[in-house]
Amino acid sequence: MMQVSELKMEIRKVGPVRAVCTISSIDKDMRQVLKQPRDYYQKYREQIRAAGEIREVDVIINSPGGAVASAMGLTYALQDIPEGRILINGFCGSAATLIAFGTSDRVYITPDSKVYIHMPIRKVATRKDGKWTLSERIAKASTTNILLTAYRGKTHRRRHELRKWMEEGKRMTAQEAVELGFCDRIMTRAEFEKGT
Repeated sequence: MMQVSELKMEIRKVGPVRAVCTISSIDKDMRQVLKQPRDYYQKYREQIRAAGEIREVDVIINSPGGAVASAMGLTYALQDIPEGRILINGFCGSAATLIAFGTSDRVYITPDSKVYIHMPIRKVATRKDGKWTLSERIAKASTTNILLTAYRGKTHRRRHELRKWMEEGKRMTAQEAVELGFCDRIMTRAEFEKGT
């Protein structure tokens, strides 16, 4: 069966009301992937509730992305937690950027990490001659608009400039991500964990 990616969240308590949430990507059988952001929201929200009372969260991202619905659902679930910080520790690309830049949280990036933004692609499964094939189409305008809104809210840059970068498939070093306003500052993982 065809495999598609979605975002994976692991959460663990590190204090009475504080947790660390690690975001990565996982390949799944296409039949197991949820279709709607609200379904992912419920899934991720249940994981957060199972961890107990959480009022502060440190989100650590190392993900090339996945289904946009999973990113939207996870973003909404994390927004339910009052206080948060985000660290890009490795790679943050595609739909994972919605989690990094779609909240009002402070976003830090480790020195060797990278960020990748691009126009969203929609994977469509079709059955022909008894076989499944997976084709890619440019996503609907609404998905593009969601990403543009997140990027604009974080960077305060003009939509046409951000859209151009998405069309080009812009890759950024940690320094570039800070200079362009996507990240607040470069920080090592040890500094992030110390809370400096």
